[in-house]
Amino acid sequence: MPISLCKHQFPVTPPRGSMTHPGPCTGCRITYEQARAAYRPARRRTTARTRHPAA
Repeated sequence: MPISLCKHQFPVTPPRGSMTHPGPCTGCRITYEQARAAYRPARRRTTARTRHPAA
């Protein structure tokens, strides 16, 4: 993924967006969901824990 130097500004006033669904960035046109996914830390995959019998 290319690095963006844009300081994202997502409009939240109608007709370009709203508080629940911000519009695309005014500088680079990336959508709010794409930017959120790019900056969200990756979730660690957890495995099921197995119980060891008491010795």
